[in-house]
Amino acid sequence: LQSLKRQAVAAACDNCRVKKVKCNGARPCSYCLRRDIECIFETTVPSETPQQARKRRFDETTVRNSNFQQLWDLLAGDNEARAVAIFRRIRRGENLESLVDHLQHGGAPSSPLLSAGQRLQFKFISCLIESTATLLQVEGTASAFLANTVINIPSYDAYTPFRDRIVQLDDLGDLLTAANRPAAIHANSHHSPIISRSARGPLYWVPASPWLPGTSDQEASHLISLFLCFLNHTWRFVETDLFLRDMRSGNLASQYCSPLLVHAMMALASLNSDLSEEHFQPGHSFEKGMRYHDEAVRLSTAAMSEPSITNIQGLAILALECLLRGNDLQGEIHLSAASTLNRWLPLPVRSADMTEQESEYYVARACVWWMAVHV
Repeated sequence: LQSLKRQAVAAACDNCRVKKVKCNGARPCSYCLRRDIECIFETTVPSETPQQARKRRFDETTVRNSNFQQLWDLLAGDNEARAVAIFRRIRRGENLESLVDHLQHGGAPSSPLLSAGQRLQFKFISCLIESTATLLQVEGTASAFLANTVINIPSYDAYTPFRDRIVQLDDLGDLLTAANRPAAIHANSHHSPIISRSARGPLYWVPASPWLPGTSDQEASHLISLFLCFLNHTWRFVETDLFLRDMRSGNLASQYCSPLLVHAMMALASLNSDLSEEHFQPGHSFEKGMRYHDEAVRLSTAAMSEPSITNIQGLAILALECLLRGNDLQGEIHLSAASTLNRWLPLPVRSADMTEQESEYYVARACVWWMAVHV
């Protein structure tokens, strides 16, 4: 008779409690097993009651919230270098509890003493992260900046005009331009970079690699800025923000920048360039432009059969550049190819529910359509 008595069950499953039926406590229980439904227990330990389970979860949540609060206090109250080091440990996947315990017991994220050059690099990257640039722009600009070992880094005094104001990516480009002017390279100038446009150098700072092998960042920035500031205002070949974002990303498979487009822009801009002989060898400025022209012509062969925004842009720019060089036949061939690709590439219909990427593509495609029709 003793064995026939029903054993007391500490907690019933959710289905048995809802249906108010007896639960045998098995996992799964007989009721759920017969009906082939999921058997869910609020408790994790068979001997744990629902009240004990709720108390356990409450204690775990309280400890976790306390850890988050302590981490928040550490990030808010510590210096910037330590906060960045903590963030890096989080990005490496360190457990929250172990990180808080490590920091509470005096364990600061270990990092070697930085040199003066590394501190200036850290200052520039910090300012870049705090700017209005997108994540892709930050990643592309930071990669190009850190990969260039010959560039002059702005001094701490150069950031003074940016205090208590919103910093844009072009402002940081002006900093680099001011620090890498010939006068700044040979003299220790502490003047503000917020000066007239004519003395700033390139308006847009862009990386030459991987688009232009063998070309310096300064030369690429000068010619691309010249194209965007003057030539692009006439024909609206490219959308400046989309093009700069993708060029700075360094991604050869990007949607709004390609080697053909960059070489065509450089070739056309070189015809109007006023770079002094320190950038070009005496008497070789025309040949320098021809190097970009020849590479653009080589790349255009494959582009003539592949409709895309960058191929249409590159062929149209190259056509105008050929005409200005006096090669009318080659210019007409590239212009005809650009018009053909423009007819092949569909023009999307604008709608109110477009995503941000779709809206960007619509604007760029509409710009290219107008340019290809009127060029």
